[in-house]
Amino acid sequence: MASTFDRPPINDKIVDSSSNLTDVWHTWFATFTDSLLGYMTQYGITFPPLTTVQRDSIISPQNGQTIQNTTTGEPQVFNNGAWKNLLHS
Repeated sequence: MASTFDRPPINDKIVDSSSNLTDVWHTWFATFTDSLLGYMTQYGITFPPLTTVQRDSIISPQNGQTIQNTTTGEPQVFNNGAWKNLLHS
């Protein structure tokens, strides 16, 4: 039995009342993912440009966080407590 959260009143002509929220979310996410992959394939990825000072002011960098260090000219990734150059060790 569907909960009221899963079947809220829908006043949208694109989404009919027989759709449930899970189906709508799945369709939206699939469309978004396809669009993003198409954009990345055509234009590539741009990492945020930060100086070393700006990079070091990030309060809680997460493993895998990636930047373009404009001081060194290197793309860098945060891993195991340290920023590491992606291209040159």
